[in-house]
Amino acid sequence: TPADVTTEKAVTPSEDDSDEQQDIFKEMIEPNIDPPTLECYALSQWASDPYYRVVICASGGIPAVIRAMKAHPQSAELQTVCCWVFTKLSTGSVANQMKILSEGGIEILFTAMRNHSIDDSVQGAVCDALLILLMNNISLVSSQSSSSHSSTKIEYVTKVDD
Repeated sequence: TPADVTTEKAVTPSEDDSDEQQDIFKEMIEPNIDPPTLECYALSQWASDPYYRVVICASGGIPAVIRAMKAHPQSAELQTVCCWVFTKLSTGSVANQMKILSEGGIEILFTAMRNHSIDDSVQGAVCDALLILLMNNISLVSSQSSSSHSSTKIEYVTKVDD
């Protein structure tokens, strides 16, 4: 019956709450989800093996790594480990390089560089991934956009041996 139903006022953080209370409210509103760093580290180890490179790519590993990087952009450790995954998946496989690029790999790598501009481990891992991704078969052309930011245009050029 309606008489049995009680209504409670919703609890929301206010400026008068202590820092500890603010943290509790933040966790209630935005649950703390740990980045999947260990899982991505495992992928990076398996990706060293040519067989598992195929399995990882065929099983949706590339989009999963990109989703992890997008979901946790401030985790330097995760960004570094995900770059390792890209580097190892790209080694010796033009098909994997093209798959990473077509899934938005370049954009997410540049985002990691911007978000962690003073973190040497992220910067180095991104550079390693870009080197392998772009070394043999991709031409990267930068152009200046009309806004204050530069845009990047990627031309896919497959190297053909004569």
